[in-house]
Amino acid sequence: MKKNTLHRLFFLFLTAAFAGACSSPGKGDVQVESNDFPSRFSVTADTLFTHRGLTGTFLLGNLNGSRTFVYNSGRASEVFLPASTFSVMAALIYLQEGIVSDTQRLAWDGKDRGWDEINRELTLGEALKFSADHVFENLAERTGKARIQYWLTRTGYGNALASGKTRDFWMKGDLRITPRQQLDFLKKLYRRELPFDRGIQDKVLAMMLREENGRYSYYYKTGWARAASPDIVWNMGIVRTGEDVYFYVLNLEVQNDEEGEYRKTIPELLLRDFGILPGHMGEFIDSTL
Repeated sequence: MKKNTLHRLFFLFLTAAFAGACSSPGKGDVQVESNDFPSRFSVTADTLFTHRGLTGTFLLGNLNGSRTFVYNSGRASEVFLPASTFSVMAALIYLQEGIVSDTQRLAWDGKDRGWDEINRELTLGEALKFSADHVFENLAERTGKARIQYWLTRTGYGNALASGKTRDFWMKGDLRITPRQQLDFLKKLYRRELPFDRGIQDKVLAMMLREENGRYSYYYKTGWARAASPDIVWNMGIVRTGEDVYFYVLNLEVQNDEEGEYRKTIPELLLRDFGILPGHMGEFIDSTL
């Protein structure tokens, strides 16, 4: 989506949040779990979802677990296709199995997929960043279902089912994972507690890095499950600040491509409002319009 379109989405969210703060919180049946976050954040989160008629969940926690926040806690324990968020797990498997190296350039098959960023040779990190699912499908075939199944079971990744009628089992097959499990997976990756070589976990975490400066480091991976009905989008990420490390997961139902962009805007707005990314939402809008 073009930059000015994203700005309009930010503006719509900001207007909704301010309106919600001055009125009633929204859906009364949405449960919020919160520890050491001000109660106003639940109003902000509820406004961002309900003003646009969205159904989803947002989880947030710091490294030692002293600060936690879950919007729509019931949905946080439901299972969903992981879509392209699985590429983080897949990259760990492919590197551990020696199927590919982190520096290797993977040949383009010449098929135009409508996006210049993936119509070319790609490293594994670039394929992860741009959700080049065809790359991960090809590497999955080279790895074999048996070895992938071994690592899913050993890691305890979701329901650990590398099965289905298609080779992209994370997009259309039987693999499922809950938002809570996604958050736990991220924490284990950051702590290098997954059953992969530490150096491999270092490399895959680096592939998720999107922004780094003197104030924070921002890692994330998005996903879009179009085989679901309605579509399901994800955003799972890590923000390392000078004071702490935060982990978040967004899971959201969407009806169209415009709503699909909320997988990127909702987490950033909440992270700014919660004081994890710098500046409040109003300052961000003012500086980018």
